[in-house]
Order: sequence, then structure tokens, then C-alpha cells
Amino acid sequence: MLSSDGRGGSSESYFINKTGYEMFDVTRAFGLALSIEGLTYEGVRTRITDWGRAFAITVTGTKKDVPDPQLFADDSVWQRVFATHRERKDSKKSHPKEDIKRILTDRYEETLSEHSNPLFNPKIGRSIADGRTFYQSMDISAAKGLREEKKSATYSEGTQLLVDPLSWAVSCLGHAFFVSTYRPSDFILTLVPNPSDIQFLHHRQIKKDLDSETVCRASAGVALAHYATKLVRTIALRKDTKAEYESVVYNLQRRTGQQPKPSGGGRYGLDFLVRLACQPRGVDALAWIDRTISLGWRKGIRQDMASSLSDLIGHPDATSLKRFASLSARAQAKGEASPWEREVFEEVIRNVKHV
Repeated sequence: MLSSDGRGGSSESYFINKTGYEMFDVTRAFGLALSIEGLTYEGVRTRITDWGRAFAITVTGTKKDVPDPQLFADDSVWQRVFATHRERKDSKKSHPKEDIKRILTDRYEETLSEHSNPLFNPKIGRSIADGRTFYQSMDISAAKGLREEKKSATYSEGTQLLVDPLSWAVSCLGHAFFVSTYRPSDFILTLVPNPSDIQFLHHRQIKKDLDSETVCRASAGVALAHYATKLVRTIALRKDTKAEYESVVYNLQRRTGQQPKPSGGGRYGLDFLVRLACQPRGVDALAWIDRTISLGWRKGIRQDMASSLSDLIGHPDATSLKRFASLSARAQAKGEASPWEREVFEEVIRNVKHV
């Protein structure tokens, strides 16, 4: 779809209609934008806007005829997508990454054409012509044992979902480059920011900044709150950045035996952190939260305090605040935490009252 960009040039629009598989939807948006923009940033820019039932991707500049081949040069990034893929030594099939490369290269124009149609929806089901496996690592809701009830006396994990190859390929591309994965001993947590309105180039820089950060993994809840804090703080420190996110989409798997099992997922809201970032000492307050959660690496009251603060971020009410303040005061009395800076902590209290 062609339109004017308001500056005498033209832009094209593409659409990612939402399916309800939240991580799958976000990674499709990021994957399609990346397939257009490539890794070199030359001559083309994309913007992603949430329209409610769909993500709109606006493209300005000159697109390439094929995706950037450098997208497939680094094998390590693809392990994020195919964490549950087990390649047999005697298998005649190539790694799924090669399949993605073939689809996006050989059917690139078809991929763009389909996504320029506002009515295009992914085909997902048990029987899809030329369908590809919808791995639970792509979206926890696709896991066989999570999405269907089993009443048989005989054990069964259920049936595998398939997805059409074009939607599958762009989702895998977005997942490979933009999903963050944390793998402590007892769980696997995958996270991706859910865009409201972003310049894709800015989003890529934010992802690069976050990759250099260390997230406390004392528990899945702590890791999720810490990541969200670092995300909002990174944006707040970059005054020239155009990036607004509605939430963080997350999937959680538990390690049990050889294969991880689905444990849940959803959207982690950012309203409290974003509201805090807008206050006069908001960036300082976010830095204080960051430092406090980082104490959670050490077991004992520091870890309890980090867990309590994570609960406060997720549920910013008076009860959560009272529980955290009590633990924090005890930690300070034992010399295991630094005293609060009054003005910074007042920012936190003020925003709890407004939630």
C-alpha cells in the first residue's frame, strides 16, 4: 500500500494482523521490519505502530529486492528460536534456519505482497498445506501440553500446531534478533518489548543496549521486573529516542527432565515504570530500583528485598509498598543495603498512590 509521507516522498505500509499468540505477533512485526531494513540501515527506514488489532509497518526509502544475506550469517542467534529443536545425525533435513533463508529469499516479493494486504492473516492449525512447526519457543501458547485438554487414560502431549511458511519465517527472524532469553538452572524466560509506536532503528539500538546489561535471575518474577526496569530506564536516558512500548511480552518454561515444559506467559505492564520515569527524579528512581534488584543475586534478606521490590513494580499498591519498606529497613539495619535517598523514594511512593 503506497501513500504520501507528508514531505513530498512516498511510503509503503504493511500489516501484521494479530492472532492472539502475543509473542508470535510481536516477533512477526519485528521480523518483517528487519527483513526490509536489513542490518546495514542503508536507504530505508521502518516504523511500527500498534493499531489495536494489527501492527502497521510504515516503510520510507528504497527497499532491497532480497533480504540482507548477513541476517543468516551468525548461527548463534538462531538458537533462541529453536531451543527445543533436536537435530538427528542421520536426518536428511537441513536446520530450520536454512528453510527460513530459502523462504525469505525465494519468496520475498510474495511475503511483502501478502503483508501489504490488510486482510492477510496467518494460517494456523493442525493441517496446513506446506505448514511449518509452530515451536513452543516461538510462543508458549503453541505448546502441545498447554493449549488442549486431554481426557484419555493414555498419556499424550497433544498434537503439534503448524503455521503457514511466510508467517513462520518472519516470526523466526524477529525472534532470533529481538527476543531476550534467560536460562538459569530451573527456568527459561523469554522476553520481548511490545511496541506501541517505535522507530525501528531506535528499537535496534535499545536492544543492543539491553544486551550489555545484566539481569538478576533469582526468580522469573525478579528477572521480568529487572528487565522491564532496564528497558524503561534505557529509553529515559536516550532523550532523542522514538520508542514507546505498551508492555513486555514474556514466555516461561520450567526445566523438567530433558525437555522444558510450558509454565505460562503474558504481558507485563510498564505503566508504573513509565509514570515514574516522567517524574523530576524519575531516572534516579529507576537507577535505584535497578541497583536494589541487582542485590538479589545473594541469598537471604537481599534476595527477599529484590523479590519484594519486583512484586511492588508488578503490583504497585500500598500492601506491596509496606512489605518492601519493611524488608528494606531490616536490610539497612543489618548493613546489607544502603539507606534510601529521600527524594528518590518519595517519587516511588507518589506513583504508587496514583496507580
